[in-house]
Amino acid sequence: MGRRKKTRTVALVGRRWFDRVNGNTYCTTEIVVNGALLVKVGPVCGYGDYWVQQGTEWLDHHKYLPGLAHHDNGSYEPIWAYAQRVGIVLFRTVADINVKGDL
Repeated sequence: MGRRKKTRTVALVGRRWFDRVNGNTYCTTEIVVNGALLVKVGPVCGYGDYWVQQGTEWLDHHKYLPGLAHHDNGSYEPIWAYAQRVGIVLFRTVADINVKGDL
């Protein structure tokens, strides 16, 4: 197995959908590294910026973010702070959608 190229750019593309009947928000995250779409994670239940956390956890688990700080309470260093610290170009965007099937 060859060595993985250094992570230079990360794009996290989130989608959120609010289930009005049950009052839950669901999200997905597309993860793009160095211009290549790696995976679409979700849908999972999570509101606000949970799609960013979901992307960060996936990238960390698959070793795309070497040196990402883990805190004693189980949380991670914010990906924007990590990217700034190590010189990665980070792009994040999210869309709130009206149709569950568009997740």
